[in-house]
Amino acid sequence: MVPQDTRESLSHYSEKLLDTYTAMFANSTFITYAFYTFLAQPAGQGVLFRNYYDFTLDITGRKWLMASIPFVLFGIMRYMQLIYEGKGESPEKVLMSDLPLLVTVLLWIGSIFFVIYGIGG
Repeated sequence: MVPQDTRESLSHYSEKLLDTYTAMFANSTFITYAFYTFLAQPAGQGVLFRNYYDFTLDITGRKWLMASIPFVLFGIMRYMQLIYEGKGESPEKVLMSDLPLLVTVLLWIGSIFFVIYGIGG
């Protein structure tokens, strides 16, 4: 018998298996994003810092997108915490109602815009 508070399709999977899948895909998401930021090619000169090489050290290939990794890691960890607290049934409601998660997403977007359009890397 399926409890009324869960979807019927979830009755075909054990809770332990679903926990394993959740952890596996959260780790895969983080690792994929980290690889993407490491392998992304710099876009060119940014709008804010046109003479980039004059006043900064060059990190091998200018991998500045890697600076956004902590935001992604915290966001995934926070979302996982909310799921295990029983608040993860509707991802869009979780995102809009959880202030730390929403602030993290906004900081991530800000860091991406700064890296791409500010310093061009």
